[in-house]
Amino acid sequence: MASRDRLIRATPRSPGQRPVRRSVRGFSLIDLLVSLAVITTLTAIMLPALSQAQEAARRVGCASNMRQIGMALQMYAYDYGDRLPQSQFLDVDDRTYSPQDTIFIYLSEETTGNRVVFDYEDRWDGLGFLFDREYLDASQAFYCPSHAGDHAFEHYRELYDERDGDIATNYQYRLPQNVRYFSDYRSSTTLLADAMRTRLDYNHLVGNYMFKADLSVTWYADTDGRLFASLPSDLTNAGDAVQALEMAWEVLDTKGDSEPAAPGGGNGGGGVPGGPIAGGGN
Repeated sequence: MASRDRLIRATPRSPGQRPVRRSVRGFSLIDLLVSLAVITTLTAIMLPALSQAQEAARRVGCASNMRQIGMALQMYAYDYGDRLPQSQFLDVDDRTYSPQDTIFIYLSEETTGNRVVFDYEDRWDGLGFLFDREYLDASQAFYCPSHAGDHAFEHYRELYDERDGDIATNYQYRLPQNVRYFSDYRSSTTLLADAMRTRLDYNHLVGNYMFKADLSVTWYADTDGRLFASLPSDLTNAGDAVQALEMAWEVLDTKGDSEPAAPGGGNGGGGVPGGPIAGGGN
């Protein structure tokens, strides 16, 4: 008992052989620190890969949402004489024309006070008609899983039932004014994209999903960050926001095109060579 070493196990021995004593040595402080350093290093190496995997999964969810909205737009057009949902924000005859605000799909009475008079009882607008008329009944489909700005789904979840405030989504709706029917759009015309109202609304930072008139959902890789940098940081100057959005639509429309974009493109239109109308002119 007085010995420093504790007898753990006596190995088999022949008569007269002295017992073999074995000692147990615990972890030292240095061992613990080395282990922690190794774990910390491995975690630092693995976290970026884990983060990229999570973002890839979120992007899959975003693309699925956009496809659902796009298919709902097609069904709406089929039922409404080949017309897409209208939006007050895209009315060029209205003094408050603001295409950057098409992320809003339901407008409170206060918001609509300074706008044109609604010709329908409820205050749904643009993509909101898809929800109101049950072409897309999953409200969460209007929200990108990667969104980190002010318009997360949790902020609007109850408003879809209560309808006592504005409802915004994470997707930007476009309705070129010089095209009347859905079937008249060029296949490369972008009708829907991740929100581009401000930089804070830009969902993925490194690119943008877009729904084309040919019903495809494709990814625009903004690898150099130019599209993101072209967006306003805030809405202090509404004119700059309008111009930035129209230029962004041109960038998305001409993705993969070798020809330069047609000049102009105002009123939410144009952008692809020959304009948004199938077959050429505006």
